[in-house]
Amino acid sequence: MKIIKEVFDALNPLKFKELSDKPWWDAVSHFSKILLVAVVVMSLILVPDLFRLSAYFDEQLAKFDALSVTGNLSVKEPVYIPARKTQVIVDTTGMHSHLGSERFLITNDGLFYRWFNHERTITAQEFGRLLENKEKTSMLLTAIAIFLVPSALFFLYAFLWVKYMLTIFLFGTLAYFLLDLTHFRLEWRKMLNIAGYSAAPVILFEVISLPVNTDYLIPLVQIIGMNIYLVPLLLYAVIIGVATMAVHVAK
Repeated sequence: MKIIKEVFDALNPLKFKELSDKPWWDAVSHFSKILLVAVVVMSLILVPDLFRLSAYFDEQLAKFDALSVTGNLSVKEPVYIPARKTQVIVDTTGMHSHLGSERFLITNDGLFYRWFNHERTITAQEFGRLLENKEKTSMLLTAIAIFLVPSALFFLYAFLWVKYMLTIFLFGTLAYFLLDLTHFRLEWRKMLNIAGYSAAPVILFEVISLPVNTDYLIPLVQIIGMNIYLVPLLLYAVIIGVATMAVHVAK
């Protein structure tokens, strides 16, 4: 596969002269694909946890002394979320009484949702006694959590992309100015390319570590909910240094 070849090329110092001469957007495309692979692998590692969600919610519900949901719900016409390929319908007009292709349906009678192709229901009365219906409540919470997984992964990818893009830009620019003080000078574009391709092993190492353990990564600071880790930054600096030396030797 092409992506596997790109990963190995980014790990081969002898390839960095060729990689540094490529257009900047090739480097951006490369690290974007590497990040996607890392997030997919991370997701696969988390799959067993999805099967433990119901037990987890049972455990958390046991900590509550009281839990109920009450209130009035009324709409003039059905609400479709989103408008196209609707997943959630809120309707008190009577137009919808059973699940169609959507995942969740909320009516005056209660909440209907699909769980492994079976329709489940929590009635309006049961919402007032959630703790007395722990099995149904934990199943609903599990269904909601699984429903939100794709959105969560999308936003995780987006946040990580911005994080690594800024890291690549900052490290590439810093290396450019530092090298400008020596006889190892390189063009800024080439330095950014080197930084972009050098990020591959760091991205794989850090992202795949997220669902396992991040203590050994040594958190430095948290910015907008994203942790910045010391060990990946040091590893990144070393890889950029080696790649830069390889480019200089190959000139």
